[in-house]
Amino acid sequence: MPTLATDGQEWKAFLADDEAAFQKVMERFYAALTNYGSKYSKNKEVVKDCIQELFIDLWMNRHRLPQPNSVKAYLLTSLRRRLVRSLSKPYRLPIPDSATEGDFYFEPSPELILIERESIVRQSQQVSRYLNELPRRQREIIYLKYYQNLDREEIAAVMAISRQSVSNLLQKALHTLRQVIPFDLTLTLISFLIA
Repeated sequence: MPTLATDGQEWKAFLADDEAAFQKVMERFYAALTNYGSKYSKNKEVVKDCIQELFIDLWMNRHRLPQPNSVKAYLLTSLRRRLVRSLSKPYRLPIPDSATEGDFYFEPSPELILIERESIVRQSQQVSRYLNELPRRQREIIYLKYYQNLDREEIAAVMAISRQSVSNLLQKALHTLRQVIPFDLTLTLISFLIA
């Protein structure tokens, strides 16, 4: 698995017009961007378009881009902004009633459904339901922390909030989950978050 230093070196090479380094950046982060984008929109074409536009803009503007501390956080932040703009366009998708951003949903992974017995799938669906009952920002923080493995600083950058807000929202989410999830689903929640 590449390190932050490797990511930073490839990014620096990309900024210096190295097409191979840019290709490596795209390949390394495409799956994470697609997965993150799918949490905002079920329309796969919109997500693909936004990712493609993001990479085109990165290449076209490479001489003006910063050297971020975390390439992954920088790309997730850029995609998030692009999706918010795209989803607010009337010809793309309607804006959700409660926000100007797309909603953020958890679903059991296909691998879990194929591998585990029916009771585990049912438990996973219950855990998904509990996660989806959290406020959108808390769901997003859970996703970024446990699915994208971002630290507080990176999450703060992606969501454009302070590190303290990240900590507060994460603690609220975990506290709420501990209170509402029955004990027999606790192990399923843990495996759901670390899978």
